[in-house]
Amino acid sequence: MGSAPKAPDPQKMAAQQTASNINTSTAQQWLNNTNQITPYGNLTYSQTGTNRVGGQNVPQFTATQTLAPEEMAALQRERGLNQLWDETAMRQGQVASDVMAQPFHYSPGEHEQWAGDLYNKLSAPTNEANRAAMAQRLSGQGLQPGSAAYNDAMQNLLFSQDKARNDFGLGSYGQGFQQALTERNQPLNEVAAMMGMGGINQPQYVNSPQAQVPGTDIAGLMANNYNQQMGQYNAQMGALAGLGGAALGGWASGGFKNPMTMFR
Repeated sequence: MGSAPKAPDPQKMAAQQTASNINTSTAQQWLNNTNQITPYGNLTYSQTGTNRVGGQNVPQFTATQTLAPEEMAALQRERGLNQLWDETAMRQGQVASDVMAQPFHYSPGEHEQWAGDLYNKLSAPTNEANRAAMAQRLSGQGLQPGSAAYNDAMQNLLFSQDKARNDFGLGSYGQGFQQALTERNQPLNEVAAMMGMGGINQPQYVNSPQAQVPGTDIAGLMANNYNQQMGQYNAQMGALAGLGGAALGGWASGGFKNPMTMFR
């Protein structure tokens, strides 16, 4: 009669399951490392070492991207231009820093100066021509400079011109304020524009196919095998127990002189 099957060692079972899982994962990694070749560059995988995991050497991989010659040349030009722009931005940034160090203000006196200069550029030739035309018209009417009628007519013209100048100054305050603010912000906008440069297009790779290798349930197989062996052992013990009960029953009724003879 055989002995009962020995239960699996949990530590050995766990170690074997871990080894199986590592082998499965390694196979999946090898299958998923698909090299790619595109017009813009390549993507290649290579094993560059191993790591010790669960008592096994697990491969370590490196993904390497390589640009096509044209793309590499464009990248080098891009880097050179970026360096130039960075240096320019640093110089312009100092200018912007100096501007920002001074609080922004726009006083009525500053606007009056700005508006007066702008009005003179726009209207001075026309006003001068109107005064000359008025003097000629008054002279044609027989009015001489210094006379009351002549002086009144010229004063009215000058008053209308001064009023137009003042109206322009009052109505253009918002324009002058915006102009001053734009001039102040110009160095800041230039720096912001230089810092917003875009890079060259990087190669786009497709998603590599992902292979899925099912893992082997080592622990489950060992447990099922143990349960089957234990089931067979229990069945054998039950059968022997039944034979023993039958033999004892026959001896008690006198059917056997020696109960041990049934095993011979």
